[in-house]
Amino acid sequence: MYNLLGGEGVEKNSISISARWRAEKCYAAAGKNLINERHIRIKLEVEGNLLDIYDIRILKVLEENAELPLSDIGKKVGLMSPSAVSKRISKLKENGYIERITAKLNYEKLGFGFSTVTIIEGKHTKKADAALAERLCSVQGVISVHNTLGGSDFVVRTVNRNMADYSKALELLLDYGMVERSITRAITRTYKEMDYSNVKLTEGDGRKE
Repeated sequence: MYNLLGGEGVEKNSISISARWRAEKCYAAAGKNLINERHIRIKLEVEGNLLDIYDIRILKVLEENAELPLSDIGKKVGLMSPSAVSKRISKLKENGYIERITAKLNYEKLGFGFSTVTIIEGKHTKKADAALAERLCSVQGVISVHNTLGGSDFVVRTVNRNMADYSKALELLLDYGMVERSITRAITRTYKEMDYSNVKLTEGDGRKE
């Protein structure tokens, strides 16, 4: 959510993933008594790969703090073996659920305090869109480029040290002969950014806190 100068906000796009949910109730070997709720296994099948509840818990823990030792991750997700946690993390990376683990820098503290959202309308051909997207991604200070539906083609986020630096970047953004028009909004305050904590991978992981 961005507080933007000029009165127009940028609507947050959402992408829904088609997934098939399957819950399996686990029974005790003796007498087939139903194990309590914390042992109910929930599986999420996405693109042919099956994630169980431990995988899902590991993903959420790593998203919150990827620096935790394997033993601490295991305690949080219900796996006592650090090696089991390590194997699951390696598999999640191998299957593309974890793209990479990086450090999040505080760019404002580093002196990049001028942030903007620029809405760009390009020339409407598929070839032109692809070429424009490539050029936008290469401009210094551009941190994200999103192709959108509706009245605009691209939403571009930038961070710069000041307005003068951004003006230079804007000239590069527009100086390709592929832009019909653009609207820029300076971000005055950020309330939430790239925070997926409200995205629920399951309706409930079957675990009582």
